[in-house]
Amino acid sequence: MSKTITPELKAHWESSVRTIATCWLLVLKDGTRMGFTNHDEPIEWDGDTYDPAGFTPTQFEQSSDLSVDGMDVQGFLDSEAITEADIAAGRFDRADVYTFKINWADTSQGILKLPRGWIGEIKRSDRLFIAEVRSLTQALQQKIGREYVASCWANLGDSDCKVDLGAITVTGVVDTVASLYEFTDTSRAEADDFFHYGLLTFTSGANSGRSMEVKSFDGQTFVLFEAMPEAISAGDEYEVYPGCNKTLATCRDKFANVANFRGFPHIPGADNMNQVE
Repeated sequence: MSKTITPELKAHWESSVRTIATCWLLVLKDGTRMGFTNHDEPIEWDGDTYDPAGFTPTQFEQSSDLSVDGMDVQGFLDSEAITEADIAAGRFDRADVYTFKINWADTSQGILKLPRGWIGEIKRSDRLFIAEVRSLTQALQQKIGREYVASCWANLGDSDCKVDLGAITVTGVVDTVASLYEFTDTSRAEADDFFHYGLLTFTSGANSGRSMEVKSFDGQTFVLFEAMPEAISAGDEYEVYPGCNKTLATCRDKFANVANFRGFPHIPGADNMNQVE
């Protein structure tokens, strides 16, 4: 974003007494817009309301090369808009972040726009959260193009894999609960590890609509990779599809989908190159 500053705001900035606040606009992936400020009263700007949130930002780190710029924002989980359950459910993941400075005493002076970013890792501790705001240069660190590796680079059910997830998704009901990430369904008849790496979505109960990957499955008990944000209860309904470990054997034996396997298991690797006859 541009850093253009109006003459009026520039003059105020250079004065001995300043009434400057920092504002953050979060645009979530579902289109929701949420405004926050470190000022103690709400600020109206360009059709959005920025509510006091008690945020404490670090200094924005910016370099002249293509390394990733960014900052951390620390705040309390005391806002109705930012709850621990929503953070755990990933609602704020990769949300766009627009940051600017404004004279809260005279918003007609305009704003000083700071670099745009997006939400990276969010850490939680007691009633605090620390959100990492990454700059757009993060995208330049991503690999582009195909890698020649033995495992499949497609994701189960995507346009490259072509497996019909609807046809392999099953439903069930929770019988007993051990924790926020472990429960048992005694009606399951699948083999051990059948749902390993699969995706489980609750369709009723406190976690309805929320999904989590399956870490392990022993024929009746599911263990999820992370705890669900709300308590799992007996009687909760769910749907789940089996996982794929991206090997040729699994693609062939579990999904009968070798024609769409996107790996290169027969290309000699480093182990073959280093063999001595």
